[in-house]
Formats: sequence, C-alpha cells, structure tokens
Amino acid sequence: MKLTLRNVEIQFISGIKVTGYTGDTDLIQVWSSRSINKSNWQPMGIRCERFDQDTYVLFNSPTNAHDYSLDIAVEDTPLGREQISTTFILAEKFSQQSTESNLKDKSVAFVGCARNIKEQAIKTIINLEALKKYFKNSVIGVFENDSTDGTDVSLRELHDQKIIHLIQKTNLDKDLPLRTARLSYGRNLLLRWALLHDIDYLCVIDFDSAINEGVLTDGFLSNFALDSVWDAVFPVNHHFYYDIYALRHADFFNYDFSSALQKADASLGSNNALWLHAFSRQMDLKGMAGWLPVDSAFGGVGIYKVDKIRQSKAFYQGLDHEGHEICEHLSFHSVLKQNGARLFINPKFIVGPLTDDYTKNVFPTGIWSSN
Repeated sequence: MKLTLRNVEIQFISGIKVTGYTGDTDLIQVWSSRSINKSNWQPMGIRCERFDQDTYVLFNSPTNAHDYSLDIAVEDTPLGREQISTTFILAEKFSQQSTESNLKDKSVAFVGCARNIKEQAIKTIINLEALKKYFKNSVIGVFENDSTDGTDVSLRELHDQKIIHLIQKTNLDKDLPLRTARLSYGRNLLLRWALLHDIDYLCVIDFDSAINEGVLTDGFLSNFALDSVWDAVFPVNHHFYYDIYALRHADFFNYDFSSALQKADASLGSNNALWLHAFSRQMDLKGMAGWLPVDSAFGGVGIYKVDKIRQSKAFYQGLDHEGHEICEHLSFHSVLKQNGARLFINPKFIVGPLTDDYTKNVFPTGIWSSN
C-alpha cells in the first residue's frame, strides 16, 4: 500500500508515525517530493522503531518536502486503509524563550572584510552588539586591506580597544589584482582565526551591507529555533534578493550570471542584458512558503555550524582553474555540500537594506531600455 501525505505548511518533518501497521518494518520505504505537482520523487533514508501499535518511521535528517509517499506491506483495500493512520512527526522547534536560553550556552564568531567602508563598518559593529548579547561568548574579526578613507585607522582603534580583532594587509592589490581573489584571501584568514576559538557558530558578514543597514532580531533568532535542521542558513532581503552571484538552486538559478553577461548579444545593449541575466531574477523571497534548500547562497550574511566546517575542511576560492573570477562562496559551499551539509535560505531571516528606496538602487534609470 502506498500512502501520500501532504506537508501543507512546508514544515520540517523528522518522521511519520504509523498506527495500526504490524508488518515487517524492513519493507517500509519513503519517498519525498519538493515539487508543487508531486513529481521528481526522491528516496529517503529512514530507520524504524516500534512501540505497541505504533511504528515510528524516522528520517535520517529533517526535511520540509511538499509531499511524502509511504510504501508499507499492507494489502491496498478499503479495510487495509481503515486500519492504518499516519501522523507527521515535526522537527523540534523551540519557542523564542527557549531559543534564547539555548544560545546562552553557545559561542559565535562574527567575521567580515572591510575596505573603504568606514561608516558602514562602524555601523555593522554597533549593530552586532544587538546580536552578541544572545550568546555566551562572541568575538568579532575583521580583515582590512589598502583603505584610503580612514577605515584602517578606525578599525585599528577598535582593535586596540579589544572590541574587534583586526587582520590587515597592505599592497594586496599588487599581489592579488582580482577582487574575488582578495576576498577569498581575507575570508580564509578570518576563517583560520575564527577556528582557533571554541565556537559553535561562524557568522560571515558583508560589512558594507546587510547588517549595517538593519537586521530584524526575531528573524535572526528564528534560525536557532530550528537549529537541528541546518548546517548553514542565509537570509532574504527586505526587498529583492540581490545576491545572485552567490546563489545556486537547481530550479530557478543554476548558472553564473556574470559569465552570461559577458556572452550576451551586444545588440541587446548593456541595460537589457543586465535585466535579462541579472535584475529579472532578483526575486522577493520573503513570501516563500518555507525554508528553501540551496546549493549556495549568501545575501550579506551566512551562519554556519562550525563542526561541519571543521569536518569538511572547507575554504574559500575566488578564482577558477583558469584564473577567472568566481564567487568565493561557491567553492566554500561546494565542499560543505560534498560533506553532507544542509544549506537553506530562511524567509523569516530578513536583513537590510530595510529602506523603501532600495528599488531605486536595484533598477537605476534607463534599465528598461538599451540606451
């Protein structure tokens, strides 16, 4: 007998309770489908435990698929179906009070790169104070190179005050002329520094956006309410999700838009090419029905379980094998995924820009024409 169960609210499910089944648990099979129309079924890893008349079909890891198909060794007759009842076993979700209590036993490192962003960097560090208070211990690490606007001086003052730990490098442009190579260099230095600490989470931040322009605390805490379901989690933006450079998802964004722009037909004009390959894909993800599993994302903030980073030995790489620029997050997330990491975008985890004029920055004058 095959039974189909719909996860209407796209909640995280850790298993299925089956009442009335007395058959061989080794014959139970489960498939899941993330599709709107019950397609692309994938087999699930399970284990079964039996207590009295109840069989608990437990998933190897929680999932928020749309539909589940349960195959059990029962004759598919009206009587057989009457004898069987099923109930989802929801993944543990903590209340905000319990979440805050749990975080009091956890430690985090906040890290990010800063160059010629003096005001934004200071705002970011100030805003991090609102998040640090939830953790038992926290540290902030910043990488800076070759600033000319006083960013280096301001960060050095904060370092001397022991508010942050600053790693600096001068003349990095000469050694690494490509931006993503410099970013991966800085992020790897920060990663090594962070892993010297006894921390549970690593929070990677773009100091020139996201946090300095606002973060909704309830959304930040919502990640830890479902702590068991993820190894890395990323935010949505208040308006359009801008970071398609780091985004990879099999259905709606699985290509390098930067490379596509380079190959776009010149007759389109630069504005239309940008619209086709970039801006038209910057969707408003706040309205998603549930957490979205991804191969890669960022959006200005990434929170990672440090145990998975240590296990995978993941690192950043900003150039491909031919020396071309690539998003440095892609290599980091690829290694994590190869080691079984679960990456998600959480639609309740909202970061800036929180202002209503953001669309003016995304769609500059002339974007609708090729002039």
